[in-house]
Amino acid sequence: MPDIVRTDWVTRFLPTLYHLFLCSGDPHGDYLSSRAIVPFQRVANLVWPNEDIRVTVKSELFKKAMERTNEFRSRFGTQAIKIVAKFFKDSKFGENPAEIVRYVKWALRPEDGTLLYRIPGPQRRLKDPNGELIPGKGQDFFQSPFIIQLVSPMLKCLQGSSGRGVFGEPRAAFALAAAALERAFLLWETGSETTPKTSFGSEHVRTTVLQYIKNCDRFSERRWTALKEATGATNMTDIEDGGTAAAALR
Repeated sequence: MPDIVRTDWVTRFLPTLYHLFLCSGDPHGDYLSSRAIVPFQRVANLVWPNEDIRVTVKSELFKKAMERTNEFRSRFGTQAIKIVAKFFKDSKFGENPAEIVRYVKWALRPEDGTLLYRIPGPQRRLKDPNGELIPGKGQDFFQSPFIIQLVSPMLKCLQGSSGRGVFGEPRAAFALAAAALERAFLLWETGSETTPKTSFGSEHVRTTVLQYIKNCDRFSERRWTALKEATGATNMTDIEDGGTAAAALR
């Protein structure tokens, strides 16, 4: 790779690469080997606007960018598993598989579960006078402690990005987190942890991620402000350069 690319790789290129990735409308499809040259070239143009850096499929830059993108996306899957495992092992559940099973069912409820909502509905659903279950309704979608814990360190990796004010909102960050946590909770649906049978790759989770991105695309500016405040990234356009990014990305 050119010397300037090697010099700026950790402090500028990778933060910008991750920034564009986390704002993607399809963080699996956009980064297939047949399509990834487009976002990689866009990143290179932003980081080195006065240099003639051409990304080709056979270039070292393309190969390394693809490797780092895949690693970064996989980190959502592995970290989600760790977060959920720690929750069950450190909490009141102890060695009570039945309670874990009940909690997993609650967490995965799309309308009011603890996976997605900061304020979930009651674990035991209420009934109306006719004995029918009353539909739950959670509050503060995508602001659950699980999602915030997973997304926050990912956004810190964007310090030094050249895409400030360019890429939009980090919709893929929250969509990937929700899909990864859903997969992680399902590993406990029998009451004890099981080993993942599939990867966090496109063929297994892309459809779920895209559905969550559709939710993100309906968010108001106010909702995005609340989400970024919850993660500590209050203003994505004011990410400062600094050593934190280099440390996080090595």
